[in-house]
Amino acid sequence: MAERAAQALALGLVLVVGGCKPSWPRFEAPDGTFSADLPPPLRVDAERSEGNQRLLSIESRGTEDQGFLVQRRRPAPGRRLDPQGVLDGFCGEFARARDYQITADARGTRRDGRPAQTCAFHGQGLEIRIQVIAGGQCVYTLMAMWQGPAPDVDRFFDAFRVKKDCSADEPP
Repeated sequence: MAERAAQALALGLVLVVGGCKPSWPRFEAPDGTFSADLPPPLRVDAERSEGNQRLLSIESRGTEDQGFLVQRRRPAPGRRLDPQGVLDGFCGEFARARDYQITADARGTRRDGRPAQTCAFHGQGLEIRIQVIAGGQCVYTLMAMWQGPAPDVDRFFDAFRVKKDCSADEPP
């Protein structure tokens, strides 16, 4: 009887330990606008200007054949952004620019109430899932890319949080 109890306990530990996913570090945006969980190692690019917008990028490349990316785009001071307009044309424009095949394209609302556009693509040996989220004057792009077995994309998308809407910056 004691032997069976020990075997059951050992099996239970194996299932619990084997079923747990390693923790991912939480990235908090320096200005408090969003947070995201991504597997290490992380590469954070300083916010930079590109044309009429500012771009902040956080990238995770845990392995050579998969990666996660968070980008926040917001307008340059004195400019305004139409977040709904960005969501409307995103999937088609992204696919055309890279010659990718769209395998899914859906508009909806995230669990946190934010409007989002979710797309999936296949191209150049990659599978790609993207979710674009509006948060005031910011648009967030969450991207997972992989070859082979799919990474934990839902975990990545679900852990992302817009903590406060971005407002339009006035020109200096």
